[in-house]
Amino acid sequence: MERIKISPYAKKCALEADVDYSKLIGTGPNGRIVKRDIDAEIERLKNQLPAGRNCGVMTMEVDLKPLMKLLVKLPKGAEAPKVGNLLRRACMAAATERELTLTVTDLTEYAVELFLPELQADTMAAVGLCDLEEDEVRLVLCYDRNAMDDVAAAEYLTLAAAKASQPLLLLI
Repeated sequence: MERIKISPYAKKCALEADVDYSKLIGTGPNGRIVKRDIDAEIERLKNQLPAGRNCGVMTMEVDLKPLMKLLVKLPKGAEAPKVGNLLRRACMAAATERELTLTVTDLTEYAVELFLPELQADTMAAVGLCDLEEDEVRLVLCYDRNAMDDVAAAEYLTLAAAKASQPLLLLI
């Protein structure tokens, strides 16, 4: 795995702002990521938020190894469900438990690593499913801070990730 060149201050700022700097191209010496790169990414993300709404964004990576192991064990000839459909089911089940209205957009089939899902006017949140690696997916949550606070958003993401990690429950 290639080492990411980032200044300590830029890394601190990125972590505080929950900015994924792993895919940024640095503008500092020798391609090093510096604070202005983090600031530019924050502005880019802010400009993608729906106008007039106080929105928050969080991401969480989910390990799909248990699910993939289970899908391999399906009987020969049985049609395996799409992973994105199972993840959508996990996200919707978590939303039902938390009494949230949300939409789920699945881009796992397109190798998209990060995108901001569109927050609809009549929903509290939107979840994007992004493909990271063979056995990992990233959940991206865009939520209306007037409808739910940051702790509730983190609790929802944690619950959705836990449900996605329980493959037997997803197949029922």
